[in-house]
Amino acid sequence: MEPGAERNARARVPWPTAWKLYRRFWPYLRHEKRRAGIVGLLLLVGLPASIASPFLVRLLFDDVLPRGDTRRLLLVGAAIVGITLLSGVFSWCQSLVSIGIHTRVRFRLLRDLFHRTLRLPLRTIDRTETGYLMSRIRDDVLALDTLMIDSLVVAGVDLLRAVLFLAILLFLDPGLALSGVILIAVIFLLVILVSPALRRRAERAREADALSSGALHESLSGLLTVRTAAQETGESARFLRVAKQAIRAGVRRDVLSTLTGTIFSLTGLLGVYVIVSVGAYRISVGSSTIGNLFAFFMFLMQLMSAAGSIFALVPGLQKALASFQRVLELLDEETEEGGSAHNTGAPPPRGHFRFEDVCFRYETDDALPLALSSISLEVEPGTITALVGRSGAGKTTLVHLVPRLREPTSGTITLDGRPLDHYPLRWLREKIGVVPQDVFLFDRTIRENLSFARPDATAAEIEAAARAANAHDFVMALPRGYDTVVGERGVRLSGGEKQRIAIARELLRDPPILILDEATSNLDSESEALIRDALRHLLPGRTSFVIAHRLSTIMGADRILVLDQGKIVSSGTHRELLAREGIYRELHALQFGAVENGEGAPDGGGPG
Repeated sequence: MEPGAERNARARVPWPTAWKLYRRFWPYLRHEKRRAGIVGLLLLVGLPASIASPFLVRLLFDDVLPRGDTRRLLLVGAAIVGITLLSGVFSWCQSLVSIGIHTRVRFRLLRDLFHRTLRLPLRTIDRTETGYLMSRIRDDVLALDTLMIDSLVVAGVDLLRAVLFLAILLFLDPGLALSGVILIAVIFLLVILVSPALRRRAERAREADALSSGALHESLSGLLTVRTAAQETGESARFLRVAKQAIRAGVRRDVLSTLTGTIFSLTGLLGVYVIVSVGAYRISVGSSTIGNLFAFFMFLMQLMSAAGSIFALVPGLQKALASFQRVLELLDEETEEGGSAHNTGAPPPRGHFRFEDVCFRYETDDALPLALSSISLEVEPGTITALVGRSGAGKTTLVHLVPRLREPTSGTITLDGRPLDHYPLRWLREKIGVVPQDVFLFDRTIRENLSFARPDATAAEIEAAARAANAHDFVMALPRGYDTVVGERGVRLSGGEKQRIAIARELLRDPPILILDEATSNLDSESEALIRDALRHLLPGRTSFVIAHRLSTIMGADRILVLDQGKIVSSGTHRELLAREGIYRELHALQFGAVENGEGAPDGGGPG
């Protein structure tokens, strides 16, 4: 699924592999067998009309017109028009059924892809560009038309039509039929020669488009950073470099495609001229008729149409299978383990955690350093455990292990005496609330964001949670109150307002375990005071993990863990740590000044 790996993938799928891929695709098609049968039936019902029309045209030119029989002329003309209209109705009905098949199959595939993507581990998300992933899901699913069951039915009927029309051509005029077969053989040879190059260029263009989409998504997501750094010009240049590669790849594909189309058109046109010349000669010597020549051309055009569909089947299948192979890379990605299901419906956890010699690294390569090393600690139910340390010490990584956003490389973590991986993942995460530093709000109303984890919450419950989080007043000051749309990532709200919405969301959810990751960082004093007041409603009675750079927010914690380079180097209460030499005392001195006689800033204002 990684871009680099995909760029090195072969565009052509070997047929044994192609068969395996199609077998993987079959579960998405099997529900459409009956509708595919209807498509085939409509095509077969329309087949007599395809045969009758040319013979009626021959009758018109060779028998009706020379006799000047107006009555028969009207009857034959009406029959031709009626058959043509009837054929059009059958074709339209077949197209409607096919559209339904394609829509349902794509929906099933998109459903599974999206569900799978939501369950990908963070390590997979970390190494995959979001825009690239979006492009793969969108573009490759749309490229699967040739694999659809009705497309294969159509190809089968086209093969039957081709054989039938060839037999009729041989019946009408063996000599002209031979010319037509030679023409089709030449076009088929051109298809064989050009298709591999065209397929390679199409794959490169698709790959370049995916990279361009990734670059565009990244630039738009980081638009604020781009502007504050005054790097609009540099970012534009970077995107244009990627976009130019996509444009060049698309131009090379389109040039070859246009050249191929021109060659095919010229070949077909020259072939028609040859057949017209041969037919005219045969008419002049009395071995054929004008009506026979018209009928011959009508059957030849239908034969070329059917043969063209068959010729396009192999490269079309190759392209679709290559797309499905990329889709399977996503579908086959390892997802988060759900744990055993026997705990569903269990009472809320008490919140007693035990970490035993836990280690973690972000990649599986043993040569890379550990992000967490030999973490052993015990967290009592209903207590507040604070984590402090310099940037990169491993604080966020440690709390990510609690809801199993990441899995330990070694060691065990237990909740109420049972390993975390014995609990169903969804059940576990329903019991753990998270207020992150970078609060994510959906581009929906405040009401929808507040009730995201509790869609059944009443308006009164939502308002009560907002009041407890000191969010109600600013929400009511907005143009539409709780029905105000906050914009992408909550762009219409300030940092402090978003934090209070996140706290209200967890108050409404009421989880027994809580994680606060830098909930008051980068805020002004007034916002920090409001959030600290909201936390007084949120923290009591819960087992809480609090990460904080501002030590004023965790002075009242039951226990403070000091991390450095992935290890717990010290632990204790605020007063105990302040009385010792070490990182905590250094951090405190940086924020509040020198420490005298083991005393520092007032410690009664923490989250406890």
